[in-house]
Amino acid sequence: MNVRSLKLAGAAAGLLFLVGMAPNVYAQTVDALTFSAQNVLNNAPRDYARNQTVTSTFRFTQSMILNSIGFVTGSANAVPTSLSYTLKGGGSVSVNVNSLSAIDNGLRWFTLATPVTMNIDDVVTVSTLGQYSPAFTDPDEGFTIDASYSTLIKGFTSINSSVTVSANHGILPNNGYTAFSNSNLRISNPGSNVAPEPGTFALALTGGGALLSICIRRRRNAA
Repeated sequence: MNVRSLKLAGAAAGLLFLVGMAPNVYAQTVDALTFSAQNVLNNAPRDYARNQTVTSTFRFTQSMILNSIGFVTGSANAVPTSLSYTLKGGGSVSVNVNSLSAIDNGLRWFTLATPVTMNIDDVVTVSTLGQYSPAFTDPDEGFTIDASYSTLIKGFTSINSSVTVSANHGILPNNGYTAFSNSNLRISNPGSNVAPEPGTFALALTGGGALLSICIRRRRNAA
């Protein structure tokens, strides 16, 4: 095989290698917030998260990919009454608790079917109304606790993606936490979610096959 054939063979091999590796080139997603390990119910003042929907607002300060939305739902037995989110000022999208992941550090994650590109100043809001607790009368003391919705919130210690996302929860800091939130986001760099489409694979394989065929013909002609 002459030098030119060797170069063509090398180019073909390199092309096929890159195509094979491309699907594995993904950057790891990053949680927008770092939550503490402690679940916090009804932050001071005690009834802040009682009988009301708690909403967090995340604003993107540079283009990123939104992959998942985390909801603070507490224990496995705590079933929120209402979970929803909005993207880019659109309509509210309800989320069924059964579609969420298992609990991970106090959050249950909803993974978007298709990751969404969020540009500068695009906004995500996440709203929760907590588990309903019916009225309860203590048989010994005789006093009655009114029925209520108790929305879980969770303290976080930092904004991991402070360069790319700002967060506004309307819940005051307390007990050494930066603030409290009912939600979190998982995001990644725009270039990290791009995998070759099927057409790209076909084109690359066709091109690689053609180069290999040329090399084979040249070798036969030289023999």
